[in-house]
Amino acid sequence: MIRTQSPLIISHPERQSGTQHVLFSMLTVSIWALWIYLWLPLITGILWIVGIRWAYIQVFKGTRGVSLWVIVWILGAVIVAVVYWSIYNSIRYEGRTQRRRAKVVSKTMMGQKFGVTGEALYTITHERRLNLNFDDREELMRVDALASATAQAFPATKPVGTR
Repeated sequence: MIRTQSPLIISHPERQSGTQHVLFSMLTVSIWALWIYLWLPLITGILWIVGIRWAYIQVFKGTRGVSLWVIVWILGAVIVAVVYWSIYNSIRYEGRTQRRRAKVVSKTMMGQKFGVTGEALYTITHERRLNLNFDDREELMRVDALASATAQAFPATKPVGTR
């Protein structure tokens, strides 16, 4: 039984430099801003249909008009509540690992966990395309590198299921 998994995106954020992280973050934010900007005409039309304009007129220009300062005070109260909740959670979960990033796993530890060492481990961590051959008990039996100058087959040192 041959099982291959080909994820579309392989992400290793721990390997990114600070400059790459900032650049990718800025690029992501700018693309999202552009995407939202392109949807603004439709959003505006929907909001007009729903009655945002009517609500604005009733709240600010109606007979019982509300001051803009009341809205600002309500907004301030909401911001204070969110900041308080955020601080409470950071104090509450400060020492727990569930709120921390996962530790980076070394290649040696990964090889030990999956029962692969030596050349097979090197192939798994450096080749872009692999065939992983499993037996009926879903234990890794062999690793084959595909379409590469160093295409070789390496047997796994021990099946994955054994510990």
